[in-house]
Amino acid sequence: MLSWRFVLRWTCLGLFFRFLIMPFTLHTIDIFFVHYFPFTAIEQNRFDIYQYFQSKFPEYPYSYYPPLTFYITLIFQKLLQPALPTLASLMARFENLAFYHQGGSTVHFASLLQDPYLFRTLFLFKAHYLLFDAAIAWMLVCLADKPAHKAWAYRLWMVNPLVLHTSYGVGQIDLLVTFFLVLSFFMFERRYPKIGMAMLGAGGLVKLAPFYLAPGIAFSIGEKLRRKIILMISCLVPVAVLLFFSKDARVVLESWVVLAGAYWKINPSVMGISKLPLIFLLIGYGVVVFLAFSRKKKTMPLLSIFSLLLLLLWVTVSTRPRHLLWISPFLILELLRRPLIGAWLLTLLAAIWELHGAGITYRLGLLAPVDPTFFTSLPILDSFLSVAMDIRWVHRVC
Repeated sequence: MLSWRFVLRWTCLGLFFRFLIMPFTLHTIDIFFVHYFPFTAIEQNRFDIYQYFQSKFPEYPYSYYPPLTFYITLIFQKLLQPALPTLASLMARFENLAFYHQGGSTVHFASLLQDPYLFRTLFLFKAHYLLFDAAIAWMLVCLADKPAHKAWAYRLWMVNPLVLHTSYGVGQIDLLVTFFLVLSFFMFERRYPKIGMAMLGAGGLVKLAPFYLAPGIAFSIGEKLRRKIILMISCLVPVAVLLFFSKDARVVLESWVVLAGAYWKINPSVMGISKLPLIFLLIGYGVVVFLAFSRKKKTMPLLSIFSLLLLLLWVTVSTRPRHLLWISPFLILELLRRPLIGAWLLTLLAAIWELHGAGITYRLGLLAPVDPTFFTSLPILDSFLSVAMDIRWVHRVC
């Protein structure tokens, strides 16, 4: 295993970057939207959160995240509320702009939410990510084969720009999804396939994407039809358990499963996927699963199945930079096991992330809580690239 000096050095470096970013960054409504409904549940003691959302904001174009996101955030917010004396005031201002006016950019939210405790609030809103972050780092070290690979896995995760930007900068919950994806893969590698499938189901209760992996994984590793069915049922166990303990299972089913978040409410196509990408996704999915049947011959290891299915989902459904975080742990392992392939994929995704995340609110504009006007007025990378090339063609290619 790694020496304590090595772990201490890289942990301190990783925490330095995280602590530097956490209190001073904000992206429009993201982090406050995540915490608003758990806050409402604590203040009003009502846990029929989806029914509350639909009744109070019927015209709002998004549904709240799946139930496990709500409960995880609720637990940590309950623990941290004593350190947030002005949270009610901040949430009232957030509600007014986000739900009733349904507009505003990062600069508007940062200006509206100016408060003596804003930096502390932003820091504590993101603090629970550190636990999931550390767990992923530990699992990557365990999954790496050689001592040198373990060291590099830890280094790469500690300074992973996707983690720093998506989780601690933007404040999105994708690190929770990543945790359950890596935990699922970890259980498969430790030969606990039923628990691995259950962890995919738990991840789907944070965001829907892990459910998409479940059929491909089950059909790839299940030797017989009965085994495949058992694995699929294992994936649904966390859903059944959570619905059983929910205060209003019908509302959860209607507002979460049926509406399926933003896609079903704002896009008439199938879960927000237009026809051509959907065809590409189905064909690619079928090819990966077909090739995985020969996994016993080591032509399609489980790591590649996870990586390829997640890449297909990202390319066809959402090329948002933050969703690359889901894939990054698997690409780190690919890089260590197959350096040429891993390096090529990481370079390609880094370029795409740079271009698709080029907006000012995803860059220095995240520092709007420090000075809303100054940091949202700075030039973006495209401004410099356009001097030497026609940046529109680069965006079309990527």
